[in-house]
Amino acid sequence: MTTMHDIAEAAGVARSTVSAVLSNKPYCYVSEQKRQKILDIAKNLNYSPNQASRALQGLPTKVIGIISSFASVQINSKLVYGLNTTLWNAGYQVMLGDSRSEHIREEKLIREFISRGVDGLIIQNSLPAARLEEIIQEKTVYIRLMDCQDAYDFAIDKHLGGYLATRHLREHGCERIAFMTSSIANRSNQQKFLGYRQALDATGIEFDDGLLLDGMADNVSADFPELIDAIKKLGVDALVCTNDFVAARAMQILKADGLSVPEDVAVIGFDDLDFTALLDPPLTTVHQPVEELAREAVELLFDRIGGETTVKACTLSPRLVIRRSCGCNC
Repeated sequence: MTTMHDIAEAAGVARSTVSAVLSNKPYCYVSEQKRQKILDIAKNLNYSPNQASRALQGLPTKVIGIISSFASVQINSKLVYGLNTTLWNAGYQVMLGDSRSEHIREEKLIREFISRGVDGLIIQNSLPAARLEEIIQEKTVYIRLMDCQDAYDFAIDKHLGGYLATRHLREHGCERIAFMTSSIANRSNQQKFLGYRQALDATGIEFDDGLLLDGMADNVSADFPELIDAIKKLGVDALVCTNDFVAARAMQILKADGLSVPEDVAVIGFDDLDFTALLDPPLTTVHQPVEELAREAVELLFDRIGGETTVKACTLSPRLVIRRSCGCNC
């Protein structure tokens, strides 16, 4: 592996001069010709800086840590992709950590990333804000995204998303609208449920406890007999689903029982994942602007790396992507 010593020998200068040039130190008083020669030699020798060494010296490592539950929550994969792309285009590398929304994993990942000298952290955290402050202790800058327990810098308004989906179904004349989720204990799903309830109240529909269909598994092999029971016993004519996988599986189950979407039961999903336009019928869904969230989040992180201390809390609005599963002729 090429070292600064190798570059210094090839350039005929001291190692300290090479270090100053490669670190772009303001006290580096070499000629422009000599500086360019050192940079060219470093490039030709495929020099790669030792990030651990830079961290120990308090120098920027150009590495950002991202901690999220991206393996178990599909929409988070799109968010992480957007963050990674934005950071890469800005000249940064990324360390990824899957917390699975577990406090212990999250704490370990935060400590590990800090020990490796990351320049900053982007955390989609489940930890309370006070605990997060206690762990990080100003050792690096960070921002909190989306489903943070009691504080965040950026979030997407899940409450509004649940409201938009339910309100649209009411505009179609649906009256027995069920809310279908993999887990109502999930904070994000709770926010969607509150939006669903608000839309029912706003349009004069009384909520029926039987229309909360909780425990729908996300994988395509899961069965959910409660869905057909609710349709037959409670007269369900529409479904608001908390993610697109739940919605897709619901459509499979309905079709297997001889029911048509949207003629018998209208369906709306949440997230606007890529496959939703390919379903039959194409799925109406709530689009989460994770691309915009990624850009805004990275911009704020860079501000904080630069010393900006202003607190910024921003909630982005989702939008309804209308296709045929809700009953619209698109």
